Amino acid sequence: MRLVVLSDIHGNLGAFEAVLADIATQDVDDIISLGDNVGYGPDPGPVLRLLRQRGIDSVLGNHEAAIADRRRRRRFNSQSREALDLTEAWLDADGRACIASMPPVLLRHRCRFVHGMPPDSPFTYLFEFMGRRLPKVFTLFAEALCFVGHTHDLEVLRCDETGAVASVLLPQASPDVAGQMPRGASSGASSGALHGTTLETSPGAQPEGLTLSTARPRVTVQTLVLDAGARHLVNVGSVGQPRDGDPRAKYVVWDDTARTLTVRRVAYDVAAAVRRFAEAGVAQRYIDRLG
Repeated sequence: MRLVVLSDIHGNLGAFEAVLADIATQDVDDIISLGDNVGYGPDPGPVLRLLRQRGIDSVLGNHEAAIADRRRRRRFNSQSREALDLTEAWLDADGRACIASMPPVLLRHRCRFVHGMPPDSPFTYLFEFMGRRLPKVFTLFAEALCFVGHTHDLEVLRCDETGAVASVLLPQASPDVAGQMPRGASSGASSGALHGTTLETSPGAQPEGLTLSTARPRVTVQTLVLDAGARHLVNVGSVGQPRDGDPRAKYVVWDDTARTLTVRRVAYDVAAAVRRFAEAGVAQRYIDRLG
């Protein structure tokens, strides 16, 4: 079974369409969204319609939760509340009904899917548990694999048989750092290691230990083999509102037979997205994050 997991589209239709086009080139069995399909971006309605048309189930993100129940907006700062007001104005009855139908958690394919933190929180951030509290994360769910979003940062955490927790994959600092392996990863194909990596490079560049693709330079791919004897929590990053210095849309593909987790970074027309956001009156801080 090959499963696509994506998150945090945030009303960025161009980024979402680019991801769907990339998914269409692959053989996948299911697609799940981890929420925050809306918020910030100017196209929440079209994004929700695409989710429904493609049969993509989604859990409730914190932005959807605040649309469904205005009392939850107390958790947001003033700028985010203004963005929520805009989002609400852009939504029609079908969009609001779609949001109202989203559950806080999905259990499927022997995995748990939640926006923020297990077991079912759309609001709690993974970074709130960093440091000594990190092992507690794995006491909050029973499944071997849990997918989250919310922070907009790619992250894979591994909990071994002893209960020790470590970060397996950290995001690339920048799409301009061609040929760099992520911190904590090696070029081997051992369990938990990065392998089969394809990175955008300048012509003639041949980073040692990397397989280069000239066929599709607009997409970069990183694949990890997850240890069958460990449990994992995967933060899948963001499709439409990056916060990691890389403007590309990110999502992951989980293959439960090969036990591979593939991170795909997809370039799209960021300049067009910037224009669309600006024309719709989106706050500059959310435009700046597009890259």
